Amino acid sequence: MEPNWKYKRPINVILSRIKAFPFLLRAIVWMIWLLRFVFRRFRNPSPDNATGVMVNDELKLLYIANPKVASSTIKSLFLNSIPNSEFLLTTSYTQFAKQYSDKYGYCKFSFVRDPVERLYSCWQDKISNNKRFADIFIITRFKGLYPDMPFESFVKWLCSDNGKDECADRHWKSQSKLLSSGNPTFDDAKFYNLNKLSEIVTDYAQTNNLSITQNLWRNRLGGDSKGIEAISKDTLQLIFLRYEKDYEAFGPLFKTSRSVLGG
Repeated sequence: MEPNWKYKRPINVILSRIKAFPFLLRAIVWMIWLLRFVFRRFRNPSPDNATGVMVNDELKLLYIANPKVASSTIKSLFLNSIPNSEFLLTTSYTQFAKQYSDKYGYCKFSFVRDPVERLYSCWQDKISNNKRFADIFIITRFKGLYPDMPFESFVKWLCSDNGKDECADRHWKSQSKLLSSGNPTFDDAKFYNLNKLSEIVTDYAQTNNLSITQNLWRNRLGGDSKGIEAISKDTLQLIFLRYEKDYEAFGPLFKTSRSVLGG
């Protein structure tokens, strides 16, 4: 399976081939953004909840994909190492719970990530050109976003009406929204911190006699610790406010808390 589905888009395949020429790459990204900005009338996008669900009927196992939380790695792990796994790409956990009520007894799980780390990773990968190149098709769906947008400006945008969860892209939508089925019979999912990924997968593989050959920690999963440490307290405060529901739902699993602000 392709590690990151976004690179299957023809324009992104072309852009990925000129990464060795950063100035040319940046110029092309900006040109595309300007063209789409001029010719597209911005409107609030439809809610983007279709993160995908991985199902294995033989093991009665159900994984809820959570964007920017190693979801591509885990999907690849299922498809390459666990026979008879099926990935439902265009569905959300809510839709799955409604459509497949017969699977409510499956072992349901997902991983969560500290909102600060997840958001910074999202900004690097989708908004800035720092890590690879900005995902121009995501940026041009939303009024107010632009390539190379500073992280602090991106956080402020997320706190505006244009960045609210009701019309958010799944890569920055609140995890509590994405991982809630709204169906009481599906609300027994187990959630783990992303840092436990290797330990949990190894234990499960040994218990079920599965052979795991995949490297669970690709370089692209590692966070930019220096960049995260440089985030100001004012910006952290905005992140806490924007993702307050995530801290309420998964707070004990997160690294950062209001204590870093002295509160």
